[in-house]
Amino acid sequence: MVYFTFMSRDDPQMKIRLPLTLKDKIEAAAKNSGRSMNAEIVARLGASFRGVDTTDFTPDQVVSIMKALNDRMVGIEVSNQELLERLSGLEGQENNRD
Repeated sequence: MVYFTFMSRDDPQMKIRLPLTLKDKIEAAAKNSGRSMNAEIVARLGASFRGVDTTDFTPDQVVSIMKALNDRMVGIEVSNQELLERLSGLEGQENNRD
């Protein structure tokens, strides 16, 4: 599950030290996910506290996931409409019996 956090300039800031190799990995991951390095660090750290898989999704993967979800939602809407129509038909049959 993907979570989005909006930050402001008023949020607390802190300096940290980290190995150059880790900084390079964060930089590459941020570029790959289309986020700033700060946003990448916040997303990964937040996910670690939520127990969420921190697998990076590229922007193309996010678009693909969103399209798949949209297709499923359209299918659900169609199914709901069909059920409502069937229910309406059953209610009409019930009224005709009276």
